[in-house]
Amino acid sequence: MPPPKRSTIAESFARWGDADAHLLMEITDYIEQVREMLAESEAMLAPSRAGSKHSGESMPYTVIWYGRQGLVDKMTFDAEKAAKDHAMSMFATRKGDDGVISVEVRKDNGAVVFSHAEN
Repeated sequence: MPPPKRSTIAESFARWGDADAHLLMEITDYIEQVREMLAESEAMLAPSRAGSKHSGESMPYTVIWYGRQGLVDKMTFDAEKAAKDHAMSMFATRKGDDGVISVEVRKDNGAVVFSHAEN
């Protein structure tokens, strides 16, 4: 005895009528749009395989503020100079206002490019 033939969703909708077939087409179009949006999002979020020095892309830098109890705040900058300048210029203010005792500037790969600490 041959195995029973399974019908596809499209065949089922075709049997149920034109209205359901139209709904299936709308659902199919919507799913395709979602797939395209996900592919675009993944492409934007994927890290560049080439180093930023070679590709000319900017690398995000994170300024991390520490207090006696640990992490106080994090801020992200597109340029290393802007991150360092902010860390140096705001240290005294953050020390007085937030009890900051040290600050670091890190590349997105975790490497420390600048640090400053005071008791």
